[in-house]
Amino acid sequence: MAQSQQLRFLSQDQVDQFYKDGYLLIPNYLSKQDIRAMIDKSKELLAEFSLEGHPMTRFTTEDSKEDKHVGDEYFLTSGDKIRFFLEEDAVRDGKLDRPKELAVNKMGHALHELDPVFRRVTLHDDRLRSIARDLKFHKDPAVLQSMVIFKQPKIGGSGEKIYH
Repeated sequence: MAQSQQLRFLSQDQVDQFYKDGYLLIPNYLSKQDIRAMIDKSKELLAEFSLEGHPMTRFTTEDSKEDKHVGDEYFLTSGDKIRFFLEEDAVRDGKLDRPKELAVNKMGHALHELDPVFRRVTLHDDRLRSIARDLKFHKDPAVLQSMVIFKQPKIGGSGEKIYH
């Protein structure tokens, strides 16, 4: 791919790699301290999350006739809040069948706006905008949504909980 702009963060090889493979790994993009801070904050927010009044909104990417989150008010009004969406297989008869720490699929969508730890690595990090510009996504990129995806054991695969 011919370079038509001055790159701000990525190398031309990285840009070419992204357009060839559809993804790009950037080793050490986040410091170990930033990663630890985000994991700790995720755990703290999860511990503070109350099930009282939660509509048991389940996150699904499937076309399901029951409990589609896409039309759910809790989901639709989450853009300016930190909300928790549950694993599809963790809710039975309107109740969790496991501890909430093992039932959450994702937390979002305004972490970047409402939490200083996440704000630091999104809104306050010019490298993120530079990457978006280097990949020609937008000339003036903005963070519109942020989330943590939890990979729970025994749901959708195997393994330990992973934060990413």
